[in-house]
Amino acid sequence: MITQAATEGDPAALRCFQTVGGWLGQGLADLAAILDPACFVIGGGVSEAGELLLDPARSAFERALTGRGHRPLAEIKVAQLGEDAGIVGAADLARESSPMMTFRRRRRRRRRPDPPALVRSYAARVWRSL
Repeated sequence: MITQAATEGDPAALRCFQTVGGWLGQGLADLAAILDPACFVIGGGVSEAGELLLDPARSAFERALTGRGHRPLAEIKVAQLGEDAGIVGAADLARESSPMMTFRRRRRRRRRPDPPALVRSYAARVWRSL
């Protein structure tokens, strides 16, 4: 609703995005000082705002970044999955931590046949150790 109002040019909605974008940029600058990433990816519902949020965030990030003359600026962009990024990430995490998936992986590994006896290469030793 606020995003729609901002795209239509509502001054109060645009001020909201300026304020929130500034907070986002400041927070990202604090994270960059600790983690020094090459890129920040913004996903979830907030990514729907796109450049309305990212432009003020980038400006605040550049102003607040410590040591900005001595480090490259991290890129700030929207996730390709947009507002579905959180749902997809949660589903992947649930799939990875599921006991059923762990059981299936172990079962598959035990059923692999040994490589042919004539092959005595590094790849065969690695393959057998799996």
